[in-house]
Amino acid sequence: MTRARDIASTAVLDADLGSTVQAYDADTAKYDDATANFTGTLQGSGSNVVVASDIGSTVQAYITPGTSGNVLTSNGSAWTSAAAAAFDAGTRLMFAQTAAPTGWTKDTVNYNEHSLRVTTGAASTGGTVDFTTAFASKTPTGSVTITSVTGTAGATTLSTPQIPSHTHNYDKANSQPAAGFLAASSVRANITVATSATGGGGSHDHPFSFTAGSGTFSGSAIDLAVKYLDVITATKD
Repeated sequence: MTRARDIASTAVLDADLGSTVQAYDADTAKYDDATANFTGTLQGSGSNVVVASDIGSTVQAYITPGTSGNVLTSNGSAWTSAAAAAFDAGTRLMFAQTAAPTGWTKDTVNYNEHSLRVTTGAASTGGTVDFTTAFASKTPTGSVTITSVTGTAGATTLSTPQIPSHTHNYDKANSQPAAGFLAASSVRANITVATSATGGGGSHDHPFSFTAGSGTFSGSAIDLAVKYLDVITATKD
């Protein structure tokens, strides 16, 4: 091997090979693609020489990269290549979409037709009525019973057409014959006669001034006990 062109003090010279710089030969430790490990030993001597038995124990063995995007993960005693875990398994989140993202499983059993309620206490569930049922367009129905009314009816003077049809009786003197005399037994007292009927029996109104009143309503209640799921807001540390 020719001398390095770099003449600085850090340049590698031919004399360095096999002494301060590892030389390559058939026994040099090298990576084996078939076994994904190192074979052979490093040249040199001393306690810092790496031998084949060190690989995987005191020296980290080669780790297969695995799927693109994986990261090295330690279980406390060894390293493995695994997908990055952004959330712990079992973490529940909400998504505004129909299908769950990759790596998530959609819950198709719990909390259908529920609303969300933010709470600062213990999270729970409740309610009995489906969301769309509780908030559907509804018209209250029922009846009102008037129990009392307070006010004043004004005076009204009835006219002749408004009063009931009626007559008035009056006494009329009995007339005597023009000539001659009648026996006392044949003389009659005054007679009672009726006038012509008057009055039309028509309707009439009374002005009314309302002061106060009260009543009760009886109808069907609207059940708004909508089912809900409690959620909290949290910020990741």
